[in-house]
Amino acid sequence: MNRKLLDFGLARLIDDGSSIDAAQTRTAFTALTPAYASPEQLRNEPITTASDTYSLGVVLYELLSGKRPFELKTTSFVDIVQHISATEPAKPSQVYAANEPSTQPNSQLKGDLDNIVLMSLRKSRSVAIKRPLILQPILSDTWNTCR
Repeated sequence: MNRKLLDFGLARLIDDGSSIDAAQTRTAFTALTPAYASPEQLRNEPITTASDTYSLGVVLYELLSGKRPFELKTTSFVDIVQHISATEPAKPSQVYAANEPSTQPNSQLKGDLDNIVLMSLRKSRSVAIKRPLILQPILSDTWNTCR
């Protein structure tokens, strides 16, 4: 059985107590894919594991619905940040049903999975802190199934 580790490009030391030497190489911009980046990442705010959970939520949304949670109709970074920060996505089951009218979504998609995915995409700071806890049960079940 093959297992794969996903990395959404947010690898960095959160706080190891050391200072950064001014002579070290640093990038002058942030490389990211706006459609998968968390609102706090887009706003250049501190990135935590909650940012990874948000990105995983985007991937799950796309897997379940066939579409990304936010339809980005512009290439303007400012407009993209505004749209993602201000818009709440539709339920994945509704998007799936709209794209596949001849197929009825599974009742689990309508309930539990909709809620899990939408919670991982919440933008409020108080909920963003809890994002990693939201996906923990589903990831634990998946891990146990793969063993």
